[in-house]
Amino acid sequence: MSSKIAIHRVALVLVALFLIAGALIIALNWKEMRQVLGQANWFLLAPSFLFTALSYLCLGFSLAIVFRVFQTKEDFSYLFRVGFVSNAASYLLNVVALPAYLCNICC
Repeated sequence: MSSKIAIHRVALVLVALFLIAGALIIALNWKEMRQVLGQANWFLLAPSFLFTALSYLCLGFSLAIVFRVFQTKEDFSYLFRVGFVSNAASYLLNVVALPAYLCNICC
């Protein structure tokens, strides 16, 4: 039982660190953020957010189905959450690595 509590604490600390880092990045670039948000075409952004959300839902659902094919005994909603978080984390890690990847290609 104590190992589950330790894992939850580590996860909570990691989430808190990511939130602090995100808030710090926004605070340090506030002028640029205001400029970008002011110039954004919100009429076009709404459908893009909708399709992004739909994409993540489909990815989570498809991974839950793959888990079911391999006869995982967990509840389907739990498997869906695992797939959703897994794909979101993968995307975030890839976005961080993208500039270095592009620099390697271009240089």
